[in-house]
Amino acid sequence: MYVHVTVELDGDDLVVVKSASDGGAVQRLRTEARRLDRARHPGVVALLDAGPVPCADAAPDIAPDAPPDEPEERFVLRLAHAGEPVSHWRASVPQVAG
Repeated sequence: MYVHVTVELDGDDLVVVKSASDGGAVQRLRTEARRLDRARHPGVVALLDAGPVPCADAAPDIAPDAPPDEPEERFVLRLAHAGEPVSHWRASVPQVAG
């Protein structure tokens, strides 16, 4: 089970991109996407996009060298931090968590 994780710059925002093509990892990302979609909350994390994309679009840095049995599609999950950086908090993590 392999999940490829990168961080991209989208304008001024950092976006975490997770992609997978094998069954177990794809299922894991689908489950994560469903849970994040249900758990949307300001200041936590934002699910930007999730779904299948062609391999060349999902991970162009690894797709050209993919083995011949590599699937044509990868499941991709795009996430953005939805809150302010921890460094800006005035309280401790336990105090913020309640």
